[in-house]
Amino acid sequence: MKISQPQITNVNAMEVLDEGLKALRQGDFIVDLSGVERIDSSAIAIALKWKQEAQKLGGDLKFIHASENLKKLSDLYNVSSLLMSPSKQ
Repeated sequence: MKISQPQITNVNAMEVLDEGLKALRQGDFIVDLSGVERIDSSAIAIALKWKQEAQKLGGDLKFIHASENLKKLSDLYNVSSLLMSPSKQ
């Protein structure tokens, strides 16, 4: 799934979350973040929820084209090993 929003913030978090959950339920387990220019900590919460849902569905969620900002935030919240690498099955 390519994220269609240029930003993932608390303003549009629910919309982005729902968009991703719908794609996951359709079997799309690759999240393309190339069009996302701005994020805040809500992006971390969304990514974790997507990862959890993908695991429930038996998928291996992968994030591609993640910004340095997302990588820094995931390090800050100590979840980079969960988000930036495929899940272990």
